[in-house]
Amino acid sequence: MFLVKFFNFIKGYLLISVDGYFLERFINICIKRGIFIWDIHKISNTNMRVKMSVKAFRQIRPIAFRTKSRVRIHTRRGVPFIIHKYRKRRGLLIGLCVFILMMWYFSSFVTGIEITGTEIVEVEVIREHLAEYGVEIGRRVSRIDEHFVRNRMMTAIPEISWIVINIQGSKIYVNVQERNIIPERIPEDVPCNIIATRGGIIEVMNIRNGLSMVNVGDAVNEGDLLVSGVIDSETAGARFVHSFGEVFARTWYEATAEYELNFEERVDTGRDINKRSIRFMNFQINLYIRRRIPYTVYERTRTVSARQVPFLPPLYILTNNFREQTIVQRTRTIDDILILADSELRTQLNEQLPPDAEVTEANMTHEFVSPNLVRVTMVYTVREDIARQVLFDVEATELPPLRPTDAGF
Repeated sequence: MFLVKFFNFIKGYLLISVDGYFLERFINICIKRGIFIWDIHKISNTNMRVKMSVKAFRQIRPIAFRTKSRVRIHTRRGVPFIIHKYRKRRGLLIGLCVFILMMWYFSSFVTGIEITGTEIVEVEVIREHLAEYGVEIGRRVSRIDEHFVRNRMMTAIPEISWIVINIQGSKIYVNVQERNIIPERIPEDVPCNIIATRGGIIEVMNIRNGLSMVNVGDAVNEGDLLVSGVIDSETAGARFVHSFGEVFARTWYEATAEYELNFEERVDTGRDINKRSIRFMNFQINLYIRRRIPYTVYERTRTVSARQVPFLPPLYILTNNFREQTIVQRTRTIDDILILADSELRTQLNEQLPPDAEVTEANMTHEFVSPNLVRVTMVYTVREDIARQVLFDVEATELPPLRPTDAGF
């Protein structure tokens, strides 16, 4: 019944009032002649209201004459009458058409992408890969293959263990599950060697299994064999074992930077301008006329803020702030440079250290590269565990020959 009413509303219909003494006869003749009427409401013994199409209304004149009934149009309803009513209001009709087109567009094309679950991988990296595989704002929703995009994303970004892409209307929700990166650990029943992760001088060795190839006080380089997984003993003979243990060594980390005694520094003058733009979907509208920046020396800061509109994709406001700067000649002493270098180089070295490393000594030296340029070097002396287990090819490794005692002679 709903579909019937809907199509009648699209075509347009009339609510008519019928006055007379033979209302039942009026209805029977209409039915007999195939004139469709509905929603019959009897107001009194001599009055009723019924709904019918415009075409049917033109056919009931002889019926009204035959039943001596008076027929009047009470209400005109439906799309044709609405359009006729507002035919002179072109702006309203244009707005209605634009609204219909916008609703069609927003239901058929991607208007927003929401990414959640990321901690290690940056959101922009995921967004770039999604765009590469066809998931971006403005793309037709029906052309997005969720399974294809998911498989491609998991292959392209190793840090992702699982990704779910849900399309709800014109918005896409991407939920990312990142991998728990666990250091590779070799099972205890698998033979392996221990090598040096960094060059240094060995100070302490705690070897629980395996054959030590170096001693305390020896200097080793990165990749040198510290403990072998091949053991040849007089009692048990030659065999492969799982080497494990700790090897603490004295290592060194170095960082260098250059500083000028006389240098140029940019200083804000206090003057600035803002240039704003509005980005909606893939369209951007600049809210300024002059594109030229009135400053010769400046620093730009860009901020993006989102405004969520109900039932519409987010509206982004881009603000570019240009701060005028002037170049000022500065002079500093060698002490000023050493204080600055101490802070900067320590920060740089601390980022390179492994979590369990212990800094035992820090030395900083400087030299003049030129009369105006000073090179500062800081060296950390560190105590750290340089042991790392590595697999070796058991089949390709030859065991030492058996001794007579091992063979049972």
